[in-house]
Amino acid sequence: MKVKIITGIISTIFAVGVLFFMHTVAFPIIISFFTVVAVYEIEKASGLKNIPILIVTLAFSAIIPFFFHYRTVYIKHVYITFAIAYIVTILVLMLLFYKRTRFEHAVIAIFSSVVIPFAISTVILLRDIYIKYPSYTKTEGVFFILFALFSAWLTDTFAFFIGKRFGKHKLCPEISPKKTVEGAFGGIIGQLVINFALLIVFERFFFEGESHIKYPIVMLLSLFLSGISMCGDLIASLVKRNYGIKDFGFLFPGNGGVMDRFDSAILVFPVLYAFVICLA
Repeated sequence: MKVKIITGIISTIFAVGVLFFMHTVAFPIIISFFTVVAVYEIEKASGLKNIPILIVTLAFSAIIPFFFHYRTVYIKHVYITFAIAYIVTILVLMLLFYKRTRFEHAVIAIFSSVVIPFAISTVILLRDIYIKYPSYTKTEGVFFILFALFSAWLTDTFAFFIGKRFGKHKLCPEISPKKTVEGAFGGIIGQLVINFALLIVFERFFFEGESHIKYPIVMLLSLFLSGISMCGDLIASLVKRNYGIKDFGFLFPGNGGVMDRFDSAILVFPVLYAFVICLA
């Protein structure tokens, strides 16, 4: 328990600290690292044995955040050509090393190496929201990133402690026996309160002039993203149960691997980005 709490605090401080470098090349490098580790954890859990496919998928995963950082993602013919070349390469490697490749492993490798990097890299689109949508400001981009992280991580944190103290009714016992209805409500309310506090701080010290971000919007988004966060967590739990593992990795002591730590955020980032676009 103590290790889990300490690791959670350190990782949160680190995530906030990274924001000071968010407009430098250090930002996509850090995201690239976590993306590669997350994809590797999924592929390892699936039992992928084809080393060439593993190398190619990890290399692809490492490159994606830089596509977002340098905004080549907006140049359609570039990333479409790159994506087609990538999939063709994987299919060729399947044929060359067919004795060591099961079809489901290749499908999982392609799916994870596309979905996870693009989902995590959405944080870069949130950072640069003021570039594509000038009605937003650079400061609002920072707020959206913190808002997404808080919605994901604090839902999980409050749900864990409230559920441990007051939990009596199981939420999804077949998927995750320890999650409770009381914990889920605690997670929703807890992150809502903190997100309101976050908005108060930004209004008081950082926002300049009129902002798109209003309290009713924060309330509705907090409630919705909290639900999305729990769905991401349950999906990850289902995958782990399917593969018979407790954690995806061990990078975060007491919390597991990158996928264990970012399972909820992987859904929250793109969903929030979609809402932000609609509000522009």
